[in-house]
Amino acid sequence: MDNDYFWISVSKDDVPDLLRLSGYVYAGAPITIMETDEKMPEISSTTLELKTKLTEVLAKRYNPEQRLLDLSALGADEILRNMDVFSQGSRAEKAFRALLRVATEQYKTAEEKNEAFQAVSIARNDINDVGQVFQLAIDLPGLKRLDLSGNNLDTLAKMSKWRHRFKNLEELHLVGNPVTTVQDCTSELLKWFPSLQNLNGQQVRTPQEVAESLKALQPTPIPQLPSNLRDGDNNVAPAFLQAFFPMFDTERDRLVSEFYDDDSWFSISVMPGSGRSLPWKSYMKFSRNIQKIGSRSSATQQRLFTGGSLIADLWKALPPTRHPGMDQPGQWLIDCHTFPHLADPSGQGFAMGLIIIVQGQFEEADLSVNLFGTRTFSRTFILGPSKPNNPPPQHPYRVISDQLTLHNWTPAPTPTPASTLAQQQAAAPVATAAVASQVNPVLAVQVAIPDEALKAQLVQELSKLTGMTAEYSELCLAGAANWNFELALKSFEDQKANLPASAFISAA
Repeated sequence: MDNDYFWISVSKDDVPDLLRLSGYVYAGAPITIMETDEKMPEISSTTLELKTKLTEVLAKRYNPEQRLLDLSALGADEILRNMDVFSQGSRAEKAFRALLRVATEQYKTAEEKNEAFQAVSIARNDINDVGQVFQLAIDLPGLKRLDLSGNNLDTLAKMSKWRHRFKNLEELHLVGNPVTTVQDCTSELLKWFPSLQNLNGQQVRTPQEVAESLKALQPTPIPQLPSNLRDGDNNVAPAFLQAFFPMFDTERDRLVSEFYDDDSWFSISVMPGSGRSLPWKSYMKFSRNIQKIGSRSSATQQRLFTGGSLIADLWKALPPTRHPGMDQPGQWLIDCHTFPHLADPSGQGFAMGLIIIVQGQFEEADLSVNLFGTRTFSRTFILGPSKPNNPPPQHPYRVISDQLTLHNWTPAPTPTPASTLAQQQAAAPVATAAVASQVNPVLAVQVAIPDEALKAQLVQELSKLTGMTAEYSELCLAGAANWNFELALKSFEDQKANLPASAFISAA
């Protein structure tokens, strides 16, 4: 502090963020933030004097052999009493924070602090709520021994602010506090402090029990099961998936009517990332990704589409897709497990369902903006028994929840020996060979061949973007790209220097 100014030293990278706060109003007054090359003022004589006195107090109260900081009975300390810093509660709290700051500021890392301070006593300080000395848990969270004896803590609620704060605390003293007479005090403190072994001089937990307590705090990883289908002997999951994806590509209205009802849920989450990507405009306004729309936004609920008719209307607004056939196992990763305790729609207790997780990729053709390409997706279905009154065609199961997550797709390069590539180039005297056989060495996505109408659209779009004739555009698409528009476009970009003039539409 320097009069009305507060000086701070920050890294250059943080300067722009801080300058943007200039002009904000705090406590009714506008704040002005400026960058300066002036030297920061020295510590004022008053501040320096205060720090010197606190250092003198701490010098008498630190035991390096026991690594003990003794802050007990601070109100009786002669230096502090002459400073009149413990005459009022608010001033006493500030003085306590200042003492901790001076005591710990010379240690730069948590490890150094833990090594220097393993025990603290704040006994006999008239503490009636640990909030008054809460700073201790922030500055010295690694304490092993803590003495709170002779204070006025009368309920566990007055100690709850420190709940789960001291993970390494092994010894705690509360003698002389009314809280020790509270029922279940010991059991609660054992829950709060997982390493606690000694309470008020009595062993309350063995080292082995401490190890188990700490182990219980560690998160249990979700078991990673191999990709498989576990739906009993009914073959429900394969039958559903083999019907679902072809119908999603060609008959979305019929798909909804057969497998979704008024209580079915559907949502989309868009996860843009690095790599070659289609625009996300067609999906973004429907995306339920919490990180993108804000966890408190009303859109979080609005973008959960409930009911077959609403889902059908949404699907009409999404671009056409083409998924690989289910007979291409290399293009799919599928898990299916039973999902118990679903509400039985007949009202007869609970029913068994299925959770199916599918990961793969699909071709997309957004005809509204003439964009074609590939997306990676994951889709999670929860299937449950159909309602007795669902209209035909009635399957024995329905989609309760359908969550679609979309990601960027980036082609993976296929290793090609330099000698092989050189032989290919040497054997390509005409453009046909250059386009059809020298497609960029990228692993082609094996998908079902499009129908003739979509082929024509792809040829027309590639010709428009590249300037190639329809003949050469078709050669490029039908070659190693296997009608993958994005691979064909990349192939053209890599090989266009090798193409003859006849491969392009004349300017005339």
